[in-house]
Order: sequence, then C-alpha cells, then structure tokens
Amino acid sequence: MENPFDLIMEKLELIETKVDSIQNQLDEAGNSSLKLMGTKEVADYLGFAKGTIYGLVYQRKIPVIKKGSKLFFSKKDIDKWLIKNKQLTTEELNEKANSYLIKNPLF
Repeated sequence: MENPFDLIMEKLELIETKVDSIQNQLDEAGNSSLKLMGTKEVADYLGFAKGTIYGLVYQRKIPVIKKGSKLFFSKKDIDKWLIKNKQLTTEELNEKANSYLIKNPLF
C-alpha cells in the first residue's frame, strides 16, 4: 500500500505545476496587452510608410499616445482600430440592409 503522505505530495506538486502554468499564461496575456510600439514599428506592423502614420495621427484617425514629442501606439488599440475599420463583405452588407428594411418598412 502506498504511503498517504507520498500521495499527498504528488498531488501537491501537480497543483503547483498547474498554478505555475496558469500564472505564466496570465503574465503573457498581460504583457501582450501593454505592448507599445513606436512610429517605425507601427508602420512596419501595418505595412504603411512612416509619413502615412504621421498623417493618420495628424488627422486623428489612428489611436495614439503622445508623451512630449514622442508617439506611442498600443498594439491592442491598433488591432481594435483595424477590426473596427474593416470593409464589410457583400453578404454582410445584404444582411445589414435586410435587417434595416425589416425594422423600417417602406410602407
């Protein structure tokens, strides 16, 4: 028969391993959401020229953090901005139009 204390120690080690794994996942998720990029990095990330990024900042069309004369871009905010500005497919446009017509009949 196995020693109950050995069994408890095995279970405890398993719990510690799982807690460490969860903590590592939380740390990675927290770090990725706080990632800041400079103008060159965001231009490379989006495939734009730096001048285009400056133009979008000037027009207030891209989320930016200004600290003095420095510009910083949150990767999380840039990703949200990209998704928000996506072009709808024909199917999505038709669904949106049909939904509008159902809510607002012509007669």
